[in-house]
Amino acid sequence: MENKCKLVVIEDDAMVQKIISIVVKDHFPEIDLVGTASSVDAGYELITTQQPNLIISDIKLVDGTAFDILNRIESPDFKIIFITAYHEYHVEALKFASIDFIFKPFDISELVMSIDKNLLELSGRKTNHKVAVQALIENIQSNRMKLVLQGDVSTIVVNPREILYARSETIGTTFFMFNKSSFFTDTPLRRYETILNPHGFVRCHPLYVVNRLHIDFIEPIEGFISMKTSEIIPLELRRYNQFIK
Repeated sequence: MENKCKLVVIEDDAMVQKIISIVVKDHFPEIDLVGTASSVDAGYELITTQQPNLIISDIKLVDGTAFDILNRIESPDFKIIFITAYHEYHVEALKFASIDFIFKPFDISELVMSIDKNLLELSGRKTNHKVAVQALIENIQSNRMKLVLQGDVSTIVVNPREILYARSETIGTTFFMFNKSSFFTDTPLRRYETILNPHGFVRCHPLYVVNRLHIDFIEPIEGFISMKTSEIIPLELRRYNQFIK
């Protein structure tokens, strides 16, 4: 970024607000903390007047949630890091939308790494945060998860049911869709495996995760899985029993 990154903090715990302010002051001279808020209304007003590049927000506020703020913003164009003390449905929505979050109580190092990662993305490595925020809002509202996949030059949002399988690459993951298209992201497969596993995806091989929905049949002796699209995916024998289970 050519100019300073404008940061807004929305947090109803005064001590957490102070900690974030100190961390930013001590570690990030390239960030300008332009304001703090502790409620939905104040947070919304602060965002609309300051137009920040980055927001750090608690999920649960005194008068609602951070999602209430996002719902009031027509075209969110900022990065956001969520802070939460609750392991709940919202966390899954954040994972699917590829949006950062940290749990309370958090280590200073966690906050520093998260801010640093978002600054890197704001600098141009990935500039599709608007898509991620919009996908998050839809995930929360519909209770039907859509996965954000961010590539070098584009971002797509997919329903997990549309994914046939995913293959680990040297520097990322390639997703293969039921409609025969594919998409590469530099995020490792292990990150997606933990997100998709509760939604019917299974690791069948060190390099492959498959969607059970699209399996036609399994051949354990020869070690492969035949998909409904006739594609053949390798099956590691030692994973067979767990795979069937």
